[in-house]
Amino acid sequence: MPIDEIVRRLNADPAVPPPPKSPNRTWTHDSVRKLLRNRRYRGCWRYGETETVWVSSKDYARQVTRREPLKEVQIEGLRLVPDDAWYAAQALLAKEVEKVVGRKPRDGDTASRPRVLNGLFYCPTHDRKLYVGGVNGKYLVCKDCRGLPADRRPLFSQLPRALALRKTCETLAGLIRADVDLLGRVTGACRGYAAEQQAPDPARVAAVGARQAKRDQRIKFILRNPGETEADQAESEAELRRLRKERAEDQAALDALRAAARAVAVPTEDAVAAMVAGLPDILAGAADDPSPESAGPVRELIDRLTGGRIDLEQAGERRARRGWLRGRSGIGWSRP
Repeated sequence: MPIDEIVRRLNADPAVPPPPKSPNRTWTHDSVRKLLRNRRYRGCWRYGETETVWVSSKDYARQVTRREPLKEVQIEGLRLVPDDAWYAAQALLAKEVEKVVGRKPRDGDTASRPRVLNGLFYCPTHDRKLYVGGVNGKYLVCKDCRGLPADRRPLFSQLPRALALRKTCETLAGLIRADVDLLGRVTGACRGYAAEQQAPDPARVAAVGARQAKRDQRIKFILRNPGETEADQAESEAELRRLRKERAEDQAALDALRAAARAVAVPTEDAVAAMVAGLPDILAGAADDPSPESAGPVRELIDRLTGGRIDLEQAGERRARRGWLRGRSGIGWSRP
């Protein structure tokens, strides 16, 4: 039986207790795999499999697996399954690991598995991000939903990664084009930024000036009292070098603050309009060519437009090829 089917049956049976450390009190693929690898099924009990190692550089302790446990005991009275059944299960688990490790497409087809939107979509019922799954890793799924029977899943349908990217980019591009007030808001933001840059921050200038005055007094005191012994004089000389270096750094910072008092060019409305008009092209290009080079800027733009999270809800029928997922962002824009 596949592990996913085991997960569904465990979650569907109210008499089955949840895993002891599950935050959502539900069985998952990982929790079942961990349980199936437990040697106590065949009556093997181990003591001291890990040891505590103190990491002095980071000031904390961590658990490290020993090559051999301190003690291993075989208790036949606590055996649950025969050895051949347990080892057969381990062989199946090993094959599963070999099948999914790496997550790199063997066919080189990255267009059907774009990573631009990874971590963006959420299942609001479980408050959990969707992860890569489905056939050949071309979909995004909620692990908690997949662990429930089909009729109880808040998100029944899987989310195709390529389709999600194309629809998200098309929707955001359309919203940008339709927003008649966006041009004015961008222009106002540019003017506000320019006004801030035309004069230095008075508080920062005062703070740097106060530090300079204290260092000047300290330098004058050391020059008047260099010390009597060679050791005292060497110490005074080292202190002078440190203070003069810090005074030079403060002077450079003060000059930079004062140099900020300059006229900053404010983009014209035509220039702002050109920048805004280019945003849909960037999004459309990402949908057609989700290359790693464009993934970073495109994801930053999508996060700014959506707030970094899109909640999904089930739409259509709860049948294969009959339903779909609809996304809603937290900034008020909502489109299928």
